[in-house]
Amino acid sequence: MERASGTVTFPAERCGIAWLVALRYSATVLLFVGGPMRRFWILSLLLVALTVCVAPGCRKKLPPRHSPQSLIGEKLPPIRINRIDVGPTSLKAEEGKPTILALWATWCEPCHKEIPALVHWWRMRDDVNLIVLNVDELSVDLTEIRRMAADFRLEAPVLATTPAKASPLGLRALPVMYVLDESATVVKVTEGFVHVDAMTSWLEDTLEGL
Repeated sequence: MERASGTVTFPAERCGIAWLVALRYSATVLLFVGGPMRRFWILSLLLVALTVCVAPGCRKKLPPRHSPQSLIGEKLPPIRINRIDVGPTSLKAEEGKPTILALWATWCEPCHKEIPALVHWWRMRDDVNLIVLNVDELSVDLTEIRRMAADFRLEAPVLATTPAKASPLGLRALPVMYVLDESATVVKVTEGFVHVDAMTSWLEDTLEGL
């Protein structure tokens, strides 16, 4: 589900480096230090590495560079999408209202539950824009995409792109949902689908906080 953006004081990746350094110097101690001091130095080095890895800054890190969360605080990248039966265009959120961008695919079973529920929720509001974007390979029959879009009660034209073109969105799993504020800046992201009530509750809380 939601993964909040954090700030870094000490990148978590350095935890591994700290352990490697500790092990390297421990090996040096084993070779050149004898007696009771050997155990003292080894334990000291391991304790330093452990302290580094449990530091708050190590646990609280920025999202991976290629993840949906990396877009928080940014505008949507102008990726190329296709309006089926109309033509190509660029992904763009209108300003003036919050916008929800939801990604789905024909093979994504959780999407089959999330998208219809999302559309139903959205139709009861007039203060939010909704963009629903299909992300399927080119090999997928457009007829299947149209059929599922109709089942989801999506308005035409149906918007679609490919995983390769959607990569600037940090796509790594489906479904994924982005919430943008009135200035079209990404403020929240959630991955996965648990239950309709959980989804609508998350959306209501997020929009209330804007």
